[in-house]
Amino acid sequence: MALLLGLILLILLLLVRQLGTRLSAQRALRQEILSLKHSQAAEASGIVRFVEQELAAPQPRSGEACYLVLDTEAMELIDEVEAETSFVSPLFALSWQLLDASGQCLGEESYMLRQTGERSEALRQLQQVSEPCYRAEALAPTEALERLSRVLQPQLTLVGHHLTYHLRQLESEAEQQGIPLPLIAQLPQRCLMQEGLRMGFKRGYDDSPLYPSAEELFRYLHHLGSEPPLPPLRKALRDLRLSASSLRVLLSWERSSD
Repeated sequence: MALLLGLILLILLLLVRQLGTRLSAQRALRQEILSLKHSQAAEASGIVRFVEQELAAPQPRSGEACYLVLDTEAMELIDEVEAETSFVSPLFALSWQLLDASGQCLGEESYMLRQTGERSEALRQLQQVSEPCYRAEALAPTEALERLSRVLQPQLTLVGHHLTYHLRQLESEAEQQGIPLPLIAQLPQRCLMQEGLRMGFKRGYDDSPLYPSAEELFRYLHHLGSEPPLPPLRKALRDLRLSASSLRVLLSWERSSD
């Protein structure tokens, strides 16, 4: 009888020990999952802060300007086919950043240009600017163009996403307004859309390389994927800052390869 009781106690002891081991393992697993969630949340939060920082208004600084990043927005909704033709439209917005040799922003300017006519509702949604806001803040086109002419310098390299399109729109507006910008045509050019095409990360159904958008290039260069979403911002400023950020990455690659 004593032997049987001892055996039962031994079995109970083993069961309690086994249960304790399982509970310890479950606690460790829960702690590991919790730590992973905290790590993922911290990483996601860091990525969100990084994107917000890259697209925030830059603080002016002193330095020698080497690059002029340019972006324009039209009064008409232009599709990809029209963007590749000689089609031009009055300018809705004109934006630029001056960057130093490492891509750090020395100054940013962005203006909406006062034009006649109405934008479509689809274009207002795309540009993130209501009609009352536009009419209240827009400058005379001549004033915006004259401000651009004052920052043009012979040592600058022009940079833009689909730069040919932006220069065509800009030169058409300058001609219409009688504000000559002869230096524009003489400056070296760097088209980020063409560079994105050569990287080949965006592919069509037949596996041929496609032109990336400014956002797609930005996400690719910063290894972001499709998340997080970009903060709300007027399209003219958003595309300008996306391009400036992409240029900084490319310049850092070039410096590291020297």
